[in-house]
Amino acid sequence: MVTEHDSLLGGYRVVDLTDEKGHLCGKILGDFGADVIKVEKPGGDSSRNIGPFYKDIPHPEKSLFWFSTNTSKRGITLNIETVDGREILKRLVETADFVVESFQPGYMDDLGLGYSELKKAKPGIIVTSITPFGQTGPYARYQSTDLVGCAMGGLVRILGELGRPPVRMSCDPQAYFQASVHAALGSMVAHYHRVLTGEGQHVDVSMQEAVALSTMTAAEVYDLMKVNVVGTGQFFINPRPEPYGLLFLRFVFPCKDGHVVIYYVGGAAGLIQSSQALLDWANEEGMALELKGYDF
Repeated sequence: MVTEHDSLLGGYRVVDLTDEKGHLCGKILGDFGADVIKVEKPGGDSSRNIGPFYKDIPHPEKSLFWFSTNTSKRGITLNIETVDGREILKRLVETADFVVESFQPGYMDDLGLGYSELKKAKPGIIVTSITPFGQTGPYARYQSTDLVGCAMGGLVRILGELGRPPVRMSCDPQAYFQASVHAALGSMVAHYHRVLTGEGQHVDVSMQEAVALSTMTAAEVYDLMKVNVVGTGQFFINPRPEPYGLLFLRFVFPCKDGHVVIYYVGGAAGLIQSSQALLDWANEEGMALELKGYDF
């Protein structure tokens, strides 16, 4: 592998076998300089039919979703379900450093293209698998859409207005993108391990778990304060009113061409310490004295 290049991942090659769940992963690696080769089945990737479309004309060559998530890549057409296709893929993997795929668990193994086989073709290869619920577990073979991923990961719970059901974040497929981002990150962690040891790894990315991480402190708020974080629309409402009383901070304001978000919470602005339970515990245990006065 080449180690000196103008870009961070220059000299490294990625074989991209993903659908819409993982397109962004390959794009991120490509944007950092990797040579990403997108493998499409004959007839084209199904995500070419995802809108919006250029000039609102539905066509596989006009999908803005496809183009926006597949820049910084080269492409080939290959049917990996044929003997010849599988052999070609293995030869391609011999020249690669990463493989990213988003098939159902077991599909690649059934074709003789799982991690255990690919590392025979290229010792040290990193295979990153993006699936709705991971490679193992009770939901591993379940299918999922972006909406299901957002719901199962807990994101929709903290969105929307008070007094109405949860809503989906409408800008971009957030579950797919969160999975892709964590896949790119996981691939880099595995690469660091490879640099140190020479060993490749199989990186298992669960879309549900990636979305759960995007909810940030929602789970911790329940652990520390015993209250559930829910969508509060255009306001911030402190999850535990005591001892300062219920607090409403508006952060979405209408403007001439839509809305603007001005968000500042915590410290003097909110008159609360949002992790007060954590600080109380630290004080009781005599820990972290130098951190007193900070709002975490």
